[in-house]
Amino acid sequence: MKVTVMKPTEVEVAGITICVPVDFEDEDMPYDFPLRKGDQWCATVDMDTGQIRDWPGMVMPCDIFMKVADAGVYTLLGPNGEEIARLEDYVPDDAIPGDSGDYIDFTITDDGQIKNWLESPDLSAFFPRDEDEDW
Repeated sequence: MKVTVMKPTEVEVAGITICVPVDFEDEDMPYDFPLRKGDQWCATVDMDTGQIRDWPGMVMPCDIFMKVADAGVYTLLGPNGEEIARLEDYVPDDAIPGDSGDYIDFTITDDGQIKNWLESPDLSAFFPRDEDEDW
C-alpha cells in the first residue's frame, strides 16, 4: 500500500511580487507612478529588507494606501526568482503592510525602501494546512 505523507519542508523565500489593480482615477497613484502599467501596479519586494526591486527612484518619498479588496496576486519567490507559492484575491494579513485583507499600505522612500515593511512577515496564508493535521 502506498500513502502520501506530508512533511514540513524548509524553503528560502527571497522576495514577494505584489500585483494589484489600480483605478484609473486614483489620485494617489498617478498614471506615471513607478512600476504602474495601465490598470496594474506590480512590484517585487525583497523579503528581508523591504527594498522594491528595480525602483526607478522618485524626487521625494511617497505613500501608497489602496483598497485592493479581493483582486490582487501575491507570489512568493525563491532566491533564483522561482515561484514558491501564490495567493490570488485578498491581501495576505501580516505578510505585507496593510489592513484587514483589503488594503495595502506602504511608506516608500525616494530610493524604493518600504519604511514600514514587516520585520517578521507571517507567510502562513501561502501554505494552508488542514486543521486536522498534527505536524
